[in-house]
Amino acid sequence: MEIVDSAVPTHIAMANEFFIAVLCLLALFSIGLAPWYGTWTLVWLVAMPAAALPILCMLSAPTALFSRLVVAAALMVFCGLNIDQSHGMTELHFGVFVLLSLLLIYQDWRVIIGAAAVIGAHHVWFNYLQEAHDRVWVFTAPDRAMVLVHVIYVVVESAALCYLAAVLHKKTLETTSSRAMLQENFNSMRLFIAQADVGIEGMSAASGDLATSSRAIADGALKQAASLEQTAASLEQITATVRQSADMAGEARQLASSSEQAAQQAGLVVSQAITAMGEINTASAKISEIISTINEIAFQTNLLAVNAAVEAARAGEEGRGFAVVAAEVRSLAQRTSEASKEIKRLIQNSMTKLETGTQLVDRSGQSLAEIVKSVKDVGHMVLQIATASAEQSAGVEQVNNAIAQIDRVTQTNSSQTEKLAETSQSLSQQTAGLMVLVREFNTSTDHEEAPEAQRLSA
Repeated sequence: MEIVDSAVPTHIAMANEFFIAVLCLLALFSIGLAPWYGTWTLVWLVAMPAAALPILCMLSAPTALFSRLVVAAALMVFCGLNIDQSHGMTELHFGVFVLLSLLLIYQDWRVIIGAAAVIGAHHVWFNYLQEAHDRVWVFTAPDRAMVLVHVIYVVVESAALCYLAAVLHKKTLETTSSRAMLQENFNSMRLFIAQADVGIEGMSAASGDLATSSRAIADGALKQAASLEQTAASLEQITATVRQSADMAGEARQLASSSEQAAQQAGLVVSQAITAMGEINTASAKISEIISTINEIAFQTNLLAVNAAVEAARAGEEGRGFAVVAAEVRSLAQRTSEASKEIKRLIQNSMTKLETGTQLVDRSGQSLAEIVKSVKDVGHMVLQIATASAEQSAGVEQVNNAIAQIDRVTQTNSSQTEKLAETSQSLSQQTAGLMVLVREFNTSTDHEEAPEAQRLSA
């Protein structure tokens, strides 16, 4: 909507249109007065050129000062013509004052001064010609005093009209400047609104995408919350299992410690048994030596008994009793020798078995030592397992707490995302409404711009 036309100012364009109509009406009025005193010649020679010439000037140079001065002169010419056609009728002199006041539309004091000069010269000159009895009329009878009074009225009115024209021209310039600034601001506002329209379209698309994304995020958050809830339940079961494993590892540690103590005690017992069997082996060796000594004594006794029997046989009857004793001693010696041999054999068997048993006990001691070491290693490993299980239980407990907290946060995020989706949808609807308002504003301004442009270009 153009407010200011840079080609023709609005008030001048309006004044030109108005005075074209006034000049046509004055020409018709002159034609209407022509039959009264038969002044058709004046109509064709004066009225028609006085109407045509300013109209041509306004059409060819609508903003020129010359065109406005020609219009002012033509108006005063019509006033003089009408007075002359009516033979100086006093009532038609009012047309001078009316047409002078109409020239205020131009808001140019020079036009008013020009018109006042023309009508003043007309009155003075035509009054002189009327006094000279020429066929011209200003009043019904020549009267210089009346001319002076009319001139004074015209001067006073012209002065007042010039002042009003200057004031109106100043106001018009201020209004034009204000309208120009308003037009500039209006154009800036339209540019801003156009940019806002583009931004709103982008914001509408973005808010739509945001609503879609928020809805997808909300659905994903709900699914994630459900999955996380299941994960938390599974992790709770794992936590209970790990806690139970940690308790069982503690009990296994206690059992391993008890087994280690029992193995150590068994090792001590085996060591003591090895020592006792060594002592038994030593005692058996000594017994074997003693048996060997007894065997040698039995052998010597047997030899002595044989010698005694030989000596008793030599003695005859006197040595018969001694021979019996010697035979008994020999028999006892043989039996002792056999018994000692049997005992020696048994002791040797016992020593062999005892040596084998000692070796077995030694091997058992070594095995028990290895078992004790293994039990110690197992106890150490079980201790490490128990420690790791306790740490794992604590870690799983922490993870369980973290998962629970994440579950709570996820639930909160899910609700917040749901609210965000609703807000994004509301924002999209409001943006769509704002776009409708902006387009309605652009449409209304376009509709207002067309008739305004046509009016200013006319």
